Amino acid sequence: FLTNGGQRGKQVSYLNSAIYRINPYLFDVYIADITSIEDGEVGVVKTLDGIPLDKNSIAGPIIEGHNNFQDFDKFLENGGQRGLQIQVIQAGSYSLNPWAVEIEKKEMTVVPIGHTEIVIAYVGDEGTDTSGIEFKHGSIVKVGQKGVWETPLDPGKYAINPYTQKIELVPTTNLVLNWANAVNESHSLDK
Repeated sequence: FLTNGGQRGKQVSYLNSAIYRINPYLFDVYIADITSIEDGEVGVVKTLDGIPLDKNSIAGPIIEGHNNFQDFDKFLENGGQRGLQIQVIQAGSYSLNPWAVEIEKKEMTVVPIGHTEIVIAYVGDEGTDTSGIEFKHGSIVKVGQKGVWETPLDPGKYAINPYTQKIELVPTTNLVLNWANAVNESHSLDK
């Protein structure tokens, strides 16, 4: 540990369940619970270490290769930022260092049949308006960019971070009126 540059204090790395020979005069060991995200939930991630967030950012960008924040060294090596993360973790059990990652469990976003959901993203690259000059009620951008996405979400379950994206539910079912019956009923009421 020392010859490889180990430092005093809390460590990013952790040990999974097994039997280890650890000198109690050199190391204190803290036992943490496995983080479980239930089916129908997402884990909103807040990291406690990393590069400070970019100016005007509310969340760190998606970083690849850290196995859902379980390899926190890899997260840091790849430029991970401290604070709220865009990426969420989905249902499963995770070995997360409680001094490196905090998880807030939220329900998945559900789009019921007969509806669609419009996504308003607070994160992402600045988008170019795709709505055209005739549309006068704001900007519409491509999926993944900051703003109102041009492609809505179809019915289903989605792992959405509620702090980085707002969802607006829109009904899409047609209302069919049987005009002939309505006219006949109104005439029968007149009599």
